[in-house]
Amino acid sequence: MSFKKQMKNQTTAEPVQGTAAVNPSQKLTVEKSNAKVTPSGKIDEPTPKQVLTVQQRKAKQEELSYLCEKHEKFVESQRKLENFKFSSDGHSQRLNMRDADGNSFETSNPLIIKSVIGQITDEIKKQVVEFENQIIAFQI
Repeated sequence: MSFKKQMKNQTTAEPVQGTAAVNPSQKLTVEKSNAKVTPSGKIDEPTPKQVLTVQQRKAKQEELSYLCEKHEKFVESQRKLENFKFSSDGHSQRLNMRDADGNSFETSNPLIIKSVIGQITDEIKKQVVEFENQIIAFQI
């Protein structure tokens, strides 16, 4: 007798200890779960994602736009500094700095100017990477 015929002839099943009898006419549904088993053996069910309101989504979009604008400003500053040309005579460029109180500092020393430009460039590169990471990690 084939397996199909054997199964057709068995309409009821005797329950075995620790199992349950299944009525063949009942439909069973199985749901896919994203649960994970932790190393300690506990089942870790993921929490459902919160549905955002329109206002919350707009606020998130504004936050992402702000991050993108800041990133673009740093990228533009980086381009400007990369295109900065130093003269061969060392006296054509000048560095001027002024604080909020009106105090100023000016130099035409090429070593100082190159050093300051280098420090600014390094810091801008760090900021570009930081904003890129924030944009990539951003979730709406």
